[in-house]
This record gives sequence, structure tokens and C-alpha cells, in this order.
Amino acid sequence: MHAALECRANIAALLIERGADVNARSKTGGSDFVETGQTALLLAAGCFINRRRAELAPERHMPAGYAHYELAAPGKIVRDLLAHGAEAGAADDNGRTPLMMAAMHGWADVANELIKAGADVNAGDHAGRIAMDYADVNDGAMIATLMQHGSKAATGRSGRIACELEKAISYPIIDCIVGPQTIKSYQLQRGLPPSGKLDAATLQALGVKQ
Repeated sequence: MHAALECRANIAALLIERGADVNARSKTGGSDFVETGQTALLLAAGCFINRRRAELAPERHMPAGYAHYELAAPGKIVRDLLAHGAEAGAADDNGRTPLMMAAMHGWADVANELIKAGADVNAGDHAGRIAMDYADVNDGAMIATLMQHGSKAATGRSGRIACELEKAISYPIIDCIVGPQTIKSYQLQRGLPPSGKLDAATLQALGVKQ
């Protein structure tokens, strides 16, 4: 699971080969992201660090092919997990599926692998949002992938609130996971009461519906 969280494809492959439980879950019922019933597949489908590693490759003088390796890692881990019995539709405590995570982070190849493995493009999270609600409206490849496989139209309840908030404050790594401090930073920038919560005024400023 930690290999999936860090999106280390070779380490994940080795652990799977040695018999790691591909459907193991993290703790549930906690307030921290990793205590919301995460599985390796959920984490791999939502890999976010790889794009940052790929972006930094030139200034770090990484070898040729390194950026491609990083960008291909989520798909490789997901394929390995699915091939060894990972449940394509297993959701976290909030009802979010691996397909929703792939849509949120723009991994169209991962979305295709999950759909081929039986993921339901119209499955809803606990707020009624479907994978399409997690896709960036500017991500044509992801939207096309979901539509080609029978996705309904977005419900209008955004699954990308955390992502948009991080973009708004120019967060260096868009992991789409925010806590009270990040929310407060946004609220202070916008002259809003710093509640640290996604209240009505904050959602209105972001232009999204929860």
C-alpha cells in the first residue's frame, strides 16, 4: 500500500510477486486521508506525485526516459494489481472508487484499465457524484473515455473541490487532499472568514457545488 501511495511501480511489483494482499485496506473512520479505508488500487489510481517528479526531471538532470517512466507508473501499478485480483470497484469510506480517483488525477490509461476490469462508470459516491464529476472539465481525454463507456452527464456536484482550491492558491503539488490550514490560506487570500471549513462562502468563491 505504501508503494502505491508513493507510486513506486517496481517496488509494488516486487511486493505483489511476493504475495502482498492486493485488497488490504487502511484504517477506517479517521479524519486523515489514509484512515478512510484506502486500498492499494485506490492509491495507485490517484497517484499525483509522478507528474511532479516528471516536471522536475530536467532540473534534477535525471536520465533520459525518467519522466516517461514516472508518467507510466500509475498505469503499471494498476495493471499489476488488477491482474492479481484487486477489486476494480472497491470504494473508500466516502464511496469514492478507483475510477473516480483516476478521473480526478487525469490518468486516462488507468481509467481504461479499470473499466476493462469491470469498474462502473456511473457508480456514485456517498454524495451521489459519479466519476465524471471528478474529471477536470478541460481534460478531453478523460471525458471522452468516460463517455465512450456509457457515462451519464456530470451531476453538477463537483468532486474536485480540493483540487480547485489547491490550484487557486498555487499549491506546488496538486494532490486534491486539503486540510483546515489549506482552506484557511484560501479564505484569507479571498478575504473570507478563516473557518478552515468548506463553508457556503468558500464554495461560492470557488464557483463549485458540493
